[in-house]
This record gives sequence, structure tokens and C-alpha cells, in this order.
Amino acid sequence: SSWVAEKLLPSILEGNPGPAFTLNLAHKDACLVNELNQSFKTSLEFSERLCEVLQQACTTYGGDKSFTQMMDL
Repeated sequence: SSWVAEKLLPSILEGNPGPAFTLNLAHKDACLVNELNQSFKTSLEFSERLCEVLQQACTTYGGDKSFTQMMDL
């Protein structure tokens, strides 16, 4: 059972922002995953694209906004 799957995801899909986790923090974390992916030469197909989308969301909406704002892109 996952709290994210049961509570957060349905809340986001209904338009409720959920916990305050900023786009800047989400972008930082996604880019760290992407760096690890590259360092270890592993294949995480979407890590680079997620980093790009979060950067676009930071630029468009401001990095201090909730990470759920990326759903509006």
C-alpha cells in the first residue's frame, strides 16, 4: 500500500496541490537522479526528460510553486 498512490496522486489529479514541495526541489532531485544515471551508465529512459520538464515548469511558473504545477504544462 502506497500513500502516494492512494492519497497524493488522486488529490493531484483532482486539482488539489497536495503537500508543498517546490518545483525547485523537484528539479534538483530529478537532475540528481539524472546525474547518477549518467555516472553509472544505467538506462532510466525518462530521467533526462523529467529534468527538462521540471526546468521548463520552474521557468514558466516560478521555482517556488508546488511541483504539481508541472501538470499544467
